[in-house]
Amino acid sequence: GNKRFIVYNGQEQKRYDGVDSPIEINGKLVYAAKEGNKHFIVYNGQEQKKYDLVYPPIVINNKLAYMAKEGDQWFIVKEK
Repeated sequence: GNKRFIVYNGQEQKRYDGVDSPIEINGKLVYAAKEGNKHFIVYNGQEQKKYDLVYPPIVINNKLAYMAKEGDQWFIVKEK
């Protein structure tokens, strides 16, 4: 099908309907992904909470941060 994926250190990552904006945080791969109508961040191979929309991941003080939208509410999500 039309699945998309990222190759990281020579290894194919999980396939999704869409992937975007890969970055590395402390040696861990982080990217935005889409499956169906839900968007989420994949952090070190682990899918984070699913939202209606997520903005690309960024690094703040060596930690993951991103904006997300669910319904009419916006969130700023930051790794503890």
